[in-house]
Amino acid sequence: MKDQYKTRKVLIAENDDLRRRILELEQTSADEGNRRSERTRHRSSDSGSSYQALFRYSNDAILLTQPDGTILDANPAACEMFGRTLEEIRSLGRNGLVDRTDPRLHEALSDRARKFAARAEITMLRAGGDKFPAEITSAVFIDQNGQQKTSMIIRDITEKRRAEQDYRTFFRQMADGFVVQEILRDGEGMPRDYRIISVNPAFARMTGLQAEKIIGRTVVEVLPDSEWHWPETLGKVALSGKPAVFEHYQQLLDKYFVVTVFQPLPDQIACIFTDITDRKRAEEELHNHSTYNRSLIEANLDPLVTIDPSCKITDVNSATEQVTGYHRQEMIGTDFSDYFTEPEKARQVYQQVFKEGMVRDYPLEILHMDGRITLVLYNATVYHDGSGRIRGVFASARDVTGRKKAEEEKAKLEAVNRQLRKSASLGRMAGAIAHHFNNKLHVVMGHLELARVNLARGDMCSNNLNVAMTAADEAAEMSKMMLTYLGRVPGDQTLLDLAAICRTGLTVLQESMPKNVFLETDLQSVGPVVLANAKQLRQIFTNLVTNAWESAEENRALVIRLATRTVPVDAIPLAHRFPIAWQPEAGTYACLEVLDNGCGISETDLQELFAPFFSTKFTGRGLGLSMVLGLVQARSGVVTVESSLGRGSAFRVFLPVAAEGGAERAGDTTSAMAGRPAGKILLVDDDEIIVDITSMMLVRLGFTVLSAGDGIEAVEMYRQHRPGICLVLSDVYMPKMNGWETLSALRRIDPDIPVILISGYSEEQVMEGDHPDLPQAFLGKPYSFEVLKDAIRRALQDTSGYESYRGLLEQTGT
Repeated sequence: MKDQYKTRKVLIAENDDLRRRILELEQTSADEGNRRSERTRHRSSDSGSSYQALFRYSNDAILLTQPDGTILDANPAACEMFGRTLEEIRSLGRNGLVDRTDPRLHEALSDRARKFAARAEITMLRAGGDKFPAEITSAVFIDQNGQQKTSMIIRDITEKRRAEQDYRTFFRQMADGFVVQEILRDGEGMPRDYRIISVNPAFARMTGLQAEKIIGRTVVEVLPDSEWHWPETLGKVALSGKPAVFEHYQQLLDKYFVVTVFQPLPDQIACIFTDITDRKRAEEELHNHSTYNRSLIEANLDPLVTIDPSCKITDVNSATEQVTGYHRQEMIGTDFSDYFTEPEKARQVYQQVFKEGMVRDYPLEILHMDGRITLVLYNATVYHDGSGRIRGVFASARDVTGRKKAEEEKAKLEAVNRQLRKSASLGRMAGAIAHHFNNKLHVVMGHLELARVNLARGDMCSNNLNVAMTAADEAAEMSKMMLTYLGRVPGDQTLLDLAAICRTGLTVLQESMPKNVFLETDLQSVGPVVLANAKQLRQIFTNLVTNAWESAEENRALVIRLATRTVPVDAIPLAHRFPIAWQPEAGTYACLEVLDNGCGISETDLQELFAPFFSTKFTGRGLGLSMVLGLVQARSGVVTVESSLGRGSAFRVFLPVAAEGGAERAGDTTSAMAGRPAGKILLVDDDEIIVDITSMMLVRLGFTVLSAGDGIEAVEMYRQHRPGICLVLSDVYMPKMNGWETLSALRRIDPDIPVILISGYSEEQVMEGDHPDLPQAFLGKPYSFEVLKDAIRRALQDTSGYESYRGLLEQTGT
């Protein structure tokens, strides 16, 4: 009851003062005709200005409200606390700023209604709905117009609650005993005894005194035989507020303690008990034998050193000997700063210890006699003799070399992650560009081919169209290169001898090789054998050799060494692997090695070496190495690079060695279909230009074309014209219903309908994943008449209606 009375008096006093300031502020804004004397005016103005400054610059949020919760005004601190503007706060009102589910809100409002003032802790809401604990002081006052208003002072106590939680955790878990006592005073205000109000588990463990048996009792009651200086020391701390540290022997417990006494609150004393009984016993025993206690020092794994006031070493432990390489006797008497990479920095920390009494986590580098460096954090403090004079500095060093390396490794991993994200983004971009590029290129090539067929052979336009067609073919090849870089590589795979592939390609390469380039080979007579595509292997080999001879410097002979061998997975270099996220899948790998003594590659360029269109040469498309990476990646392999400027480069391609027997070549996908008439083809694509040119090509092949703009329209059209449709050509990526969904819907109607899927993306990318239904063939845009005819032939070759247009489809020309 006494505490409640004191709290109420404080709240009323605080809110009376706030109400007085508000009334004074309103008085200053009254009509000037009603002002009082000049002296009264100055006083009122000063008071109003003071309140305005308090309201505006207060660190606590202040709200002026009506009893019903309507907010009249809010200071800048309130806007910042709630993350809202003044207008938003006014429009929300009190209910928009508090957690209405908090039961303490109703209690606070009820308390304020009864007492005209209240203090409480409730949960508030920031913009976005974040909740936070707040301490609220609220009061009701009457303004100059006689209207009842309220004020609210709000303080965010998030950090306070976190600190209290940390304190409670620390209080429970600290190894030292902790006791909090209430000061009991006599009639003159002098301390006479101390009532125990809280102890931590460690105190109970070290003393055997259970909390429930001593809380509420006084020190004299619990420890009646305390030494005379114990209450005297507590009294000095209680009167002066200055902390004290002393050793205490408790006869009842037969234990020694170091006791730290301080005053956390005006009416409280706190004591930290560190049990030093074991240490005291050891000191007594060692003293009896006249030996110096080094056991504690030598048992420490951290380097420890004592230094006198002149910065000379007086003692070290064995850990210091190990980290410096010097014997203890060699170090004693030498300058402390001599054993660091930065002696001046070491001297500064030593001086700081004498000035401030201690330092914490000061970074230094210890220099070993053989040149090795150990990163440490130094902690040091001064120590005194029996008379209190400073004898020197005691310092310990914590080795953080491993932590530093871990931080560096983390930075490297973050760099790798950034590179992976960059590669993924580039891959998406390249795939999308190739898709759209192929769509448009298909239209160009189709029209060119139709125009070329329709023109007479001797017409000059025919020659122009042939040139345009050649350029379109080259553009299509460029698009295929981009998809190759992404590792989306079509083509059959078979068991191939890597060395034999290289020998076959050497003949062509040597004819075009510059005169100042000399080729040396170390190719195995047989093997290693890999599961791959012969054309793609030759591309890898050719691009790597070409890249090597382009590194030749003027007036200097270039030697390229080509070799093949088989290596275990742990022999693959770890540095500069591409792709960087590659993980081995096999135990043994075939290695194709291309070394040169050319100009070399800088570290910066190494990171960008396989990026599309990156080139350090004046000429070239910058796609050679990009294609190498894509082809290797498609075969689950990796490329490694070693290079230095002026010394040449080493490119090594690692591909999994094929298991015995290998994989059989996949045959063409066909369906056994019978009884289907020939004639009509259903073409499905959302691009009208694609539909137009493809329809022209199909009509020229002798088919009737039905077209649909999406999968839903295609399914409905197939239902209407089913008896006459012999084949469906469908784009893969369409709105509403894509090509895969259209294929499944058509197969539910007719399981035997032949379907060809078409896309500007690669076949590997389109076929990725599990699909319940598969097409008879795939067409990659752009495609020619011959490619289109071949796909239709493969899709229809087992149908009964095939004979009716077999002659047309088997013609070699268009």
